[in-house]
Amino acid sequence: MTMKITVYKAEDGYRWRARAANGEIVSESGEAYQHKSYVLEAARRFGPAGAELEVEGEFEDEFQAESEGEL
Repeated sequence: MTMKITVYKAEDGYRWRARAANGEIVSESGEAYQHKSYVLEAARRFGPAGAELEVEGEFEDEFQAESEGEL
C-alpha cells in the first residue's frame, strides 16, 4: 500500500497528515508547528515508515530546494 504524507499550512501553523492509497487519512500531526522545519522533521519521524513526503502550498518550492541540498 502506498502512503503519502502531506505537509500544509493551516490557520494555526503547519501540519501534516498521512493518507492511504485509497485517500483515507490514517494519521495526522495532532498539533500545529510554528516553524516549517519543525513540521517537516515531525512528518519524517512520526509519519508512517516508507511514506512519500509531499508539500502543499506556499513553501513547496522551498522544500524542493532543501530536499535537493540547495539550502
